[in-house]
Amino acid sequence: MDARYGRAVRPGFVRAACCALALSTLAGCLLATGCSSAPSSTENPPLVQVVDGAVDFPHRVTVGRVSLGYPDTLWVIDESEPRTTDLFGKEVAVSQALVGDDDFSHGFTVGEVSGIAFDDLLGYAEQAQEQAPERAAMLEEKAKESEQSAQMFGGLAEHYRNVVYSGPESIMLNGRRAFVFGESSAREGATGISRMYFVEVDRDTVGFVLCGYHDYEYDADPAFWDDVFASLVVR
Repeated sequence: MDARYGRAVRPGFVRAACCALALSTLAGCLLATGCSSAPSSTENPPLVQVVDGAVDFPHRVTVGRVSLGYPDTLWVIDESEPRTTDLFGKEVAVSQALVGDDDFSHGFTVGEVSGIAFDDLLGYAEQAQEQAPERAAMLEEKAKESEQSAQMFGGLAEHYRNVVYSGPESIMLNGRRAFVFGESSAREGATGISRMYFVEVDRDTVGFVLCGYHDYEYDADPAFWDDVFASLVVR
C-alpha cells in the first residue's frame, strides 16, 4: 500500500458526513438548479478527460452496482437501506454508504440513485450557478417569516449568495460517462469545498461519490482525495 495512506486522515469532514447520511445531501448539492427542465447534454458533447482507475486500494465498499475503493485508514461507518424521495420532481430510490476515519473527521459517501437519467443530472448541474441567486432570494423570504425560520433558512440563504460552483466537467471514469461537480464557499478564512463525481450506471440509474473538505486540506495531499474519487467503478 502507498505510504501516503498510512496515517490518520486530517480533520474536516464532520460537517459533510452529517448531511451525507440522507438524500438531502445529494439534492442539496444541486438544489440551486430548481426543478425546471434540464437542457440536453447529449448534443455536441465536449472533449473529456479519461480517468482509468486509481491506486490498488485494499478495501472496497459496494452499493448496488457502484463500488468505491478505500485505504486502511477508513472504514464503513454506515450503510442505508434503499429509500424513496423526490429529486427535481422525480421519485427516485437511493442507496448509499458512508466511509470514514476513526475519529469521524473525514469520509466519502458513495451510492446510486435510480429513477433519474444521467443527462438530467448533468443538465441540472449546468444551471446551478445561474439559478443560485433565485434560490437565495427565496430562502431569504422564508427566513423573514419567523425567528425559527430565520434560524432554519438564514444560513442557507447566505450560502447561496456566496457559493461558487465548479463544473460540471465531463469525464470518462473507468469506462463510463461521468462528470465532476463541486461547490465552494469561504468562511472564517478558509474555503469549504464539496466535490462530487456522478457516473452513468444505466438509462435511469446514476452512481455517485461525494466528500467535503477545506482547500488547505486538499492542497496538502491532493493524491489522497483524487485517488479515492477515481476508484469509483460500476460493476
